[in-house]
Amino acid sequence: GRALGPGDIAWEVVREVPDAAVTRGTALLARPDGGVLVAGEVGFLDLNATDVYALALGPAGEIAWETRREQPWEDACAAVAARPGGGYLLAGDAKVDDRLASDLDLVALEEGGAERWHGRLGQPERYERAGALAVVAGGYLVVGSTERGIDVALSPAGERVPRVRAPAGAAYLVRLDGEGRPLREESLPGAGTAGLQAIAATGEGGFVAAGWTERRDEDFIDAYLVGLDREARVTWERSFGGPGTQKAAALTVLANGDLALAGRASVSGRRAPALWLTRTDARGEPRWTRTWDTGELEGVAVMADAGDGLRVVGRGRAQGGRDFLYLLRTDGAGQVREEAHYAPGDAGLTPYAALALPDGGLLVTGQRGTALFALKMR
Repeated sequence: GRALGPGDIAWEVVREVPDAAVTRGTALLARPDGGVLVAGEVGFLDLNATDVYALALGPAGEIAWETRREQPWEDACAAVAARPGGGYLLAGDAKVDDRLASDLDLVALEEGGAERWHGRLGQPERYERAGALAVVAGGYLVVGSTERGIDVALSPAGERVPRVRAPAGAAYLVRLDGEGRPLREESLPGAGTAGLQAIAATGEGGFVAAGWTERRDEDFIDAYLVGLDREARVTWERSFGGPGTQKAAALTVLANGDLALAGRASVSGRRAPALWLTRTDARGEPRWTRTWDTGELEGVAVMADAGDGLRVVGRGRAQGGRDFLYLLRTDGAGQVREEAHYAPGDAGLTPYAALALPDGGLLVTGQRGTALFALKMR
């Protein structure tokens, strides 16, 4: 595909928190003033810690405010949603202490970045990983995955050693009230070990969540879909795939109710992942599947495009290990309309999230070198 040039880019912001080893954007949300909120993480090598970070940008990319929640352990941000009445909710996972486990971590912010409340939800010796976040009536819905941690014992010499690694966990969903208090938690085992990484609202008031599930007794990973009603209760589940891996990382609901999923797949004879794109009906029955295996690619975001087509934002890796932004546009049958890439400088550019804007533009965030980047394309 062609290389993006200055005429394709409206603006780009590169932001690095002072003294940080790395700053990255991992989630995006449109703000009421026409700008965008970039949620992400800031890492510090000397503290062995990662903090949740938020950066508010105006319509032209100007910085409105930024904030970070300082913690002694490792915090990660996976998703952001608008709070009814104003402000934002960031969801991710956080280590509590030196245990080999993590909790679901929630940070509510006011519009200017001040913290409204903070909450954690988890169980001892279990990893809770948030994948996506949605606003539901009276609160929020978080989907993700759980995994049992390592049972740690002390050796006769006083060393901490793993005793038993318990079986991996399941996809899960947590229904929260408006202040982050849990109302209901449900595990979804899928066909085997499973996780959910994306969620989208349907036209009927419900939701669809997407992720992956391992087939029992087989070394394959399938795409996994879960249908939810307006109360976030499961109404249907479906998994599909073929030999190897088909792992959904992004999801959108199209105007006719169809679902579009993007992520990564394994292709026979190749070690590198291929970008994977699938269109299904409203209950997850596949209509078609396409893979792009020209290099190392995976899908990060998928959205509707003109003429019943799709627009996909991907992450690629060139020879030598430098990451780049990959853009794909297809028609309604998955046939390529346009391919493009963007890799400025020598530091590499790793996209983690993308957002279609009301003016038809596209916003992408991630990591450029050791800094956060936010890029608006026309």
